[in-house]
Amino acid sequence: MINQTRLQKLIDFLILLEPNRFNFNKVWDGLEDAKGGCGSCGCAMGWTPTLFPDLVQRTVGCYATVEMVDDSDKSYGYERVAQRLFNMDSETARFLFSPEFQSWVHEELPNCGMNAKPAEVAEMLTQYLELVNAGEIDDN
Repeated sequence: MINQTRLQKLIDFLILLEPNRFNFNKVWDGLEDAKGGCGSCGCAMGWTPTLFPDLVQRTVGCYATVEMVDDSDKSYGYERVAQRLFNMDSETARFLFSPEFQSWVHEELPNCGMNAKPAEVAEMLTQYLELVNAGEIDDN
């Protein structure tokens, strides 16, 4: 089952986030200290270390990404973090948090483009939870 409490925490954060602190096309910009900072201008998953610091951390390798704190395989990036943090399948994790792919999860979800504002992504995630709760999306 989807961890709705964690996803709702992300939604609530995104609603209040200033648009200039968000870029749906990047996990995070890699300019902040990988162990802390404000999260910089990151996508929804780029802000998860700020919201869940005991579970998720920023990392810099070939590109700036996030990883689970307890994950021994660091190669999965934001999709793997979304999968584990929110308890969702890998396809849903990839399509919900990648620009222009949300309707692949469900046809009623609006696609959020690379220039999406944080409130738009929050609204899409809210609609996703509504579809899950209505039984329109299988979350098992």
